Amino acid sequence: MRVIPSGSKIKQEHIAEMLNTSRTPVVNALHKLESGGLVDYIPNQGFYVHKVTVKELLDLFSFRLALDAIVIEDLVHTLTDAQIDELYGLFEPFMHADPIDATAYHLADMRFHSSLIEWCDNELARRVNDTFNILNRSYLAGLIRPPEDTLGEHLAIIDAFRKRDLATAKNAAAYHVDCTRQMLAATVSNLRSLGANPADIHLDDLHVLGKSLNITQTFNPSLLRNTQTFMLNDHGDR
Repeated sequence: MRVIPSGSKIKQEHIAEMLNTSRTPVVNALHKLESGGLVDYIPNQGFYVHKVTVKELLDLFSFRLALDAIVIEDLVHTLTDAQIDELYGLFEPFMHADPIDATAYHLADMRFHSSLIEWCDNELARRVNDTFNILNRSYLAGLIRPPEDTLGEHLAIIDAFRKRDLATAKNAAAYHVDCTRQMLAATVSNLRSLGANPADIHLDDLHVLGKSLNITQTFNPSLLRNTQTFMLNDHGDR
């Protein structure tokens, strides 16, 4: 899997060559990604990886709170031991790592949450996620909080799955998502207090904005370190 920075131009010719196909199906696929909010098309310029805004991220994580509650309730008594072991295996390599490889952890994080959606038996939840690309769009922002902050949260969810403890699993999942949501909500509030529109501000703009106004401390350091990315594996999948 390769990482394409947010805002980067997508090279259609390279993708077509990689997939051994013509540009036409690549362009068609990119237009579908555009409709899902994952890429942007600029006439006479081409396709670019979508740059998610702070407000867009807040909306996505607010929605994920509700989505995760549905998914967790559906899964806690239906996950197999093998599936729980698979979830644990995603994070086991990071348990004693110092420092934690942020890129590898990002991929594990994505796989964890996408697996929960994939294994969920609630067809409507899956369809809503697929239609609006809730998870994929939220991951365009990369890691919003550092791995050291979220590793224990993921393990707490997995532990609750092992115990088939619905209440604990739902609380652990809600805490995990809401910590990020609250961070984004505070950033949106700070931007508005400065007269900035958070719907126009991308995460990679926060450092520049904070530095220019000499108010870097207004924004959470995790957000200032953030790097937006677009994931594309060797088969061209998201």
